[in-house]
Amino acid sequence: MLLNCDSEFVEEIDMRSKLPDEWRSDSITRFIDDAFNNCVATMTNFRSLPIVQILIRMNDLFVEANRIKCHPTQETLLPLFLGRAHSAYLGATRLSISGQVVETYMVARGCLENALYSLFIQDDPTKNNEIPNRVKVWLDRAESEAAGRECRKMFTSGNVLKNLANHDKELGRKTLRLYRIAIDRGAHPNFAGHLVTSKLSLDGGYVDFLIPGDKLVCQACIQFTVQVGICTLKIFEITYGEKFKSEGISEKLEGDGWILKEL
Repeated sequence: MLLNCDSEFVEEIDMRSKLPDEWRSDSITRFIDDAFNNCVATMTNFRSLPIVQILIRMNDLFVEANRIKCHPTQETLLPLFLGRAHSAYLGATRLSISGQVVETYMVARGCLENALYSLFIQDDPTKNNEIPNRVKVWLDRAESEAAGRECRKMFTSGNVLKNLANHDKELGRKTLRLYRIAIDRGAHPNFAGHLVTSKLSLDGGYVDFLIPGDKLVCQACIQFTVQVGICTLKIFEITYGEKFKSEGISEKLEGDGWILKEL
């Protein structure tokens, strides 16, 4: 669906047959086209693999979870965090199947963080207040330098991960493991992440922005995205409690949970 900016209606266009004449005439559209072709190739060639099937099922569970009705005051922010985590999962999926390996880890980390923040806020001991303290600190982050410092001090990775471990020690350990892998492989500029897709030379190095799906690093990246998706949903399972069980999401998550055993 493309929005026609010169009118107030949305026009459906078959992009395969009606690409603009100037498409691929510049470096950006050539890259977009190559990335899309990689996505098509990956999903076509590897659709039958269990890991790709789980990748799809996790997205379906995100969609189901987003339909859950939340309390208008006590769970006001839950749909926001869940929706943003889902968006990050889709972003990581698109990057991973296109072959943007290092960049996938940057976005996947955000998926985990949205779930961790959501649980941390929901566990606020002052949650019965009109505006719980953690909610206020999070909402006021941009109000001043002091407010920003307070938010950064409260919402550290250590605090939110410790909060998860208080609920489920093993899930906390696995989430921390994924969090650290994400940092090592690209969420922070680290040598290991750079080395995966970079060619080093004193005469001028270069970066392979897109790795074919049949490469091991690309397949490992797709598997990581699946693991992040499952971990994220299991964190939200704690946050949403019985609602995940009553909607059948918990049972479906359990069926695909084997992918986390190796962590």
